[in-house]
Amino acid sequence: MRRIVPGMTRGIVPSLMLALLAPVGASAQSVAEVVEGMYAAAERQAAPVQDYTLTQRVMGVETFNYFEKEIVDGRPVFRLKMSDGAGFSLSLAGEDVGLGDIFLYGPDLLEHARYEGAEQIGNFSVHVLAVDDAATIGIVPPGSADQATFTARSLRLFVDATMMITRRVVIEGDAATDAGSQALTIQMDMTSFLPIESLWVPFMTTLQVAGLTVEVTVAEVLINAGRPEA
Repeated sequence: MRRIVPGMTRGIVPSLMLALLAPVGASAQSVAEVVEGMYAAAERQAAPVQDYTLTQRVMGVETFNYFEKEIVDGRPVFRLKMSDGAGFSLSLAGEDVGLGDIFLYGPDLLEHARYEGAEQIGNFSVHVLAVDDAATIGIVPPGSADQATFTARSLRLFVDATMMITRRVVIEGDAATDAGSQALTIQMDMTSFLPIESLWVPFMTTLQVAGLTVEVTVAEVLINAGRPEA
């Protein structure tokens, strides 16, 4: 079980009213297709997995997090059960959530996100979903961002068009400082995805906050190995 690792237009509509309405319908349909694709990808990854342990290296320090599968509203969501307390969270649903976090905030994306189109990140085509009011989906900033001093205003998700996994997250918001509120952008890039049994694991994650960059690498993934010894 041990693996060592070295994220349309169909035609011209003559009626002006229909032309104005068409993008709205296309956006809603595209958001649904992207989110449903993300659901399916998460289901496939989770199907044979009951638990996993993720070992990361952050700023030279090795940390671990152990997750177990739970079924939430019929969907697989992995919850943090053990940790050394120093891990780096990639989830937008909270530090105690691993694979399957899309099932927790996906319904809000369906309601509040809009489809911004397709873009390229390096060699990869991505769908871009945007939420103009991040408060409507209650996301949690990734990594170690201080939630007490940071208020998210907008969110953009960049979803791999083939794998239907998130490659980039951009959150814009305001941070409370001694000098008052200041605009702040958080960008998280997941790269070097490798298949570890059924899981797609980002070997490298880069977090950029206020001009500072933190790199997180995956050192080891244990799948269905059970709860680690304390």
